[in-house]
Amino acid sequence: MHEPWSALLEEKPPGDNDRIAHFGDPDAELHAAEHAGIVVPLTDTGFIGAYGPDARTFLHGQLTQAIEDLPEERWRLAGYCSPKGRLLALLRVMEDGGEGVLGLLDRDIVESTLGRLRMFVLRSRVALENLTGQTAALGLAGAPAVELISELAGTPPAEHGGVSEAGDLRVLRLGDDGNVPRFILVTPASELRNIWNMLGRGLTAAGGNAWELLAIRSGEPAITGPNVEAFVPQMVNLELIDGVSFSKGCYPGQEIVARMHYRGQAKRRMFRIVLDTDEPPEPGTAVRTGQEQEAGTIVRAARNRQGRVEALAVLPLARVAEERLFVDGVAVELETLPYPIPTGE
Repeated sequence: MHEPWSALLEEKPPGDNDRIAHFGDPDAELHAAEHAGIVVPLTDTGFIGAYGPDARTFLHGQLTQAIEDLPEERWRLAGYCSPKGRLLALLRVMEDGGEGVLGLLDRDIVESTLGRLRMFVLRSRVALENLTGQTAALGLAGAPAVELISELAGTPPAEHGGVSEAGDLRVLRLGDDGNVPRFILVTPASELRNIWNMLGRGLTAAGGNAWELLAIRSGEPAITGPNVEAFVPQMVNLELIDGVSFSKGCYPGQEIVARMHYRGQAKRRMFRIVLDTDEPPEPGTAVRTGQEQEAGTIVRAARNRQGRVEALAVLPLARVAEERLFVDGVAVELETLPYPIPTGE
């Protein structure tokens, strides 16, 4: 258990490595996620800081989203691609002290992402830093979370993409399924224990599975180690959730991403699926046809309160309509997302 979490959680709850799956009663946590409010230690979230006069310009030329005109009160979802247009990382990007920019991404790929970005700094006046040990994030969901955030950090953002600040605290409003409001609270690691204790008085402490389920129902992709360079942005619906700007200019892989957009060549899309099993498959697990041919890939997965698994999976549009698909022998059932999937490409 890495700092700052080891100082906060004296005894690590059940989970794998640094990810806290639950705090002992996963069904109660799932019920609270759907019908009350939860607070979740986002132990698998890492942080990158970019500082200096050229910080915004540099990241603007590296990411799929416009960064130069990033407003103080907004965050933006952005992809970082290889020259072949394959996603190396997904970041939530926000302003950090005037010229600075803060990015949230999967903790396991922070160093690899930083290493690649630093290759292209050249003469840009920008310093790139790993802030994971100094900064922490909590996930909050449900109506009670809105009230507690208001007490702690002022009125939270009302719309997806909004950011509010109170001192060193920042609150990001996330997309949702229309039923459960979701937020990320970013705090200095030194304040984590006090904030956790305060929020715990009104919210159920929940692990990563409950948070993952809400993200899946919101249609929110994730890029973790197993899926690095597996997808172009359109495969995970990134442009459908405002993660790609087609007017901002060049970035690594831009030509491929733009060509796919303007020629309508996205033949794979991310779908929400349900599996009749209680064992979530790992990201990167293959989705197969009945003839055992590989047809798609699991992006993220979580167990629901009915003892089944919900997941996001990248699948070929043609086979979704025509064939039965399976994950580890379990039949795939399609579910809806809170946004439409283009099917005529």
